[in-house]
Amino acid sequence: MIPDLELCERGNTLLVNDDGAMIAWLDLPGEDKGSRLEVAYTPENYPCLRVTTVMLDDRLLAEHIESRLVGWTVMKLNLGLSEPLRLDKYHKVVDSEGGRRRRAIQESKPQEKTGENHDRE
Repeated sequence: MIPDLELCERGNTLLVNDDGAMIAWLDLPGEDKGSRLEVAYTPENYPCLRVTTVMLDDRLLAEHIESRLVGWTVMKLNLGLSEPLRLDKYHKVVDSEGGRRRRAIQESKPQEKTGENHDRE
């Protein structure tokens, strides 16, 4: 049986890019902290819509965004971070030194299930 579930971007994280792609991470109510539903829409792909569950705490999600989604526009960003993500005046993710360092580390490791196919810049 499918549980009643209704989620939106309020209180969650949503990014879009100039090609019309979108990715959102929605906290799953009643689950462990960091348990999220990842919803990705990439219009030029087939299939173009992908929904999956991921386990990413706020810090790991921020690192993923900084290292893989540079140039994407932040529509909603609700992460409990001690340091905010670097965004330009148009709310686009900026390629920061920390992001470059994390990207180099990530590229040396096997890919995890964290939306890695959404790294177009």
